Amino acid sequence: MCRAKLHVSCNLHSTLGDLYLYKLSDFLYGDDVASWSLFCQIANWLMFFGMNRTFSNCLETVLTVMGLYYWPCIRDPSKDYPVTRKWGLAIAALACAVRPVAALGTSEGSICFRPFE
Repeated sequence: MCRAKLHVSCNLHSTLGDLYLYKLSDFLYGDDVASWSLFCQIANWLMFFGMNRTFSNCLETVLTVMGLYYWPCIRDPSKDYPVTRKWGLAIAALACAVRPVAALGTSEGSICFRPFE
């Protein structure tokens, strides 16, 4: 019974990760690229098979994608957004608390995704 709850929790986290991947792709590159990235994410056999296997990997992946979506340096500085630097840092800190290796993904994302500079 506990194992079934864990699998349901991983599947819900995986769904949340798919949603934030779509939102991040839509924000950075537009709706066409976001639709294709969501299709590739869902059609990927590794994500289908492996994302719901281990809770820590699933949660780390989802929190990293969410942290990159809320990361302030990928936002256009001339516009006002409802999210702040605190959201991005809180989610990145939570991802690092789950698995310290997530710090590499978050720092790499802050370097690579700078479309407005």
